[in-house]
Amino acid sequence: MDFIEFLAECRGNDSQEEFAAKLGITQAAVSRILNRKRRPGVSVLQGLIAAYPHKRDEAVRLFLLQNKEANDAA
Repeated sequence: MDFIEFLAECRGNDSQEEFAAKLGITQAAVSRILNRKRRPGVSVLQGLIAAYPHKRDEAVRLFLLQNKEANDAA
């Protein structure tokens, strides 16, 4: 599972608008992230941890792995 798949799992049955409000970002940003048109940044990670504190460790691990892989590919 990668970070974007983790975000989709956390979203569950919420609409993109509801999920965006929980993360503190726009619905358009959620759409671009889930459709892999934009990489999620630190603010998304922070919003995810604030909304789902019990998932913090997994969120941080997957976020760091995503960024390591992106940096390795560059």
